Amino acid sequence: MFRLAFFVLLLAAVPLTLMLFEADLRPNPPAGDFRLESADGPLALSDHRGEWVVLYFGYAACPDVCPNSLARWSEVFRELERREGRRPQALLFISVDPNRDRPSTLGPLARFFHPDFDGITGSEQAIAEVAERYHVDYARGERTDSAMGYSIDHTTYSYLIDPRGELVAMFPDTLRVEQLVDAVAEEMR
Repeated sequence: MFRLAFFVLLLAAVPLTLMLFEADLRPNPPAGDFRLESADGPLALSDHRGEWVVLYFGYAACPDVCPNSLARWSEVFRELERREGRRPQALLFISVDPNRDRPSTLGPLARFFHPDFDGITGSEQAIAEVAERYHVDYARGERTDSAMGYSIDHTTYSYLIDPRGELVAMFPDTLRVEQLVDAVAEEMR
């Protein structure tokens, strides 16, 4: 009987332990303003004060995750507009590959997915500083099996910034469109 009671208590503690462990792993970035380069010139997050903005870190040559994420956010913007009558005013696609990505190609790439998306980049140091503020990890991995020569492994969270310029929510890339629509709509209320 004692073994059964101990086993039941142990099983009951596992979800709590996992929740606590998961909470400890969730990043709590300091976030903040930054200035990078867009196809139209310098762009700061503070240029969007008074607006809701989504930030997504990725790179133009990403073969799968980034285009899927941008397509998902395009659907989220359209669904929020349809359902709620409002949505974030912009998504800033921040390149973690400043050696290859140029503002002149990032802007059109981002706008391919939605007219209110913009692509921005900067020097390696500038990108590293912004990435650090948002707890974005990225690393270059050499690829001898690819004409690209390398790929970039990177964090795939999206960040919702409120009209005051403050980070109010982080969304893992595993959320479906409906979940993102509900979460963003709730934050914007």
